[in-house]
Amino acid sequence: MKQSNAIGQLVARLQLAWNAGDAAAWAANFAEDADFIHVLGGHGAGREAIAAAHSRLFETIYRKSGLQLDIEGVRQLDSAVVMRLRQNLRFHADGIEKMVTGRPSLVAVPRGEDLEIVFFQNTLEQTPAALAAHPFARADKAEPAKREANGADKSPVRSVSALGVTIEFLSRVGEHTIMEYFAPPGFHAAPPHVHARATEWFRVLSGTMRASVSGVERDVEAGGYLEVPAGTAHTWWNASTDKPLHFLFGFDRSGMDGYFERVVAIANSSPSWPPPDPAILKKLAAEYDTFDPHLPLRPKQEVGHTDAANL
Repeated sequence: MKQSNAIGQLVARLQLAWNAGDAAAWAANFAEDADFIHVLGGHGAGREAIAAAHSRLFETIYRKSGLQLDIEGVRQLDSAVVMRLRQNLRFHADGIEKMVTGRPSLVAVPRGEDLEIVFFQNTLEQTPAALAAHPFARADKAEPAKREANGADKSPVRSVSALGVTIEFLSRVGEHTIMEYFAPPGFHAAPPHVHARATEWFRVLSGTMRASVSGVERDVEAGGYLEVPAGTAHTWWNASTDKPLHFLFGFDRSGMDGYFERVVAIANSSPSWPPPDPAILKKLAAEYDTFDPHLPLRPKQEVGHTDAANL
């Protein structure tokens, strides 16, 4: 798996676990002997302690809270990755919705094809007056404009829905967007297609994805990972007649999330699906590096595939 994909998936897993109030899933992203420094400076040592503390936390005002994590910076140190994040946390207290912002930083190291956190420190962002009094105030003045430009101060999760499908746009890795997909039983994605320059990846969270890659069908179970290199014909569908399919996916090129927003807009405005004029979708797909597999592209590569049992 490309490291940019592993970074994005780690942050997406953290966000999903928090928003589900699942302390065990949150702690599963940490090494067994990880160090955790919370916003008040307290220290938690080890995965079990992190899970126990968050289990208690999710019984407080942070029960059913909403967390958004955006990656502001990534630095490689040998095999380790250092990340600087921005956190928006929405919760209810005394019947009033409130939001706090933080600046977590973490160090993660490889664990198989994924990353696990060995050190995590969260810092609560202070009031503008407190920040203005700090020697770093000059540097901090640029942050609000940067955050607004990056969309970091907007609602925690953007989502679009059509045809029984919901797509949520989660965290960013650089310019890349990690997306979450909810597909109803029997739903079929686009017909076989290729991305001329983009590698696409999928991480199934629940249900079973049936994928066709270079004409070969395979099932990807919950926990499984599928990576489709650029130039490889592929499609997927939910073969179940009674269970939804839930997965994360993304691309190693920027801007691909715009395709899904525009397709959903077309679906919601069209009197039927597919739309009466097929050229509309064909033209849109070409704008986003998506083509008919019979077009001459660079030679196909073998798809990388890992079953849940091997993770």
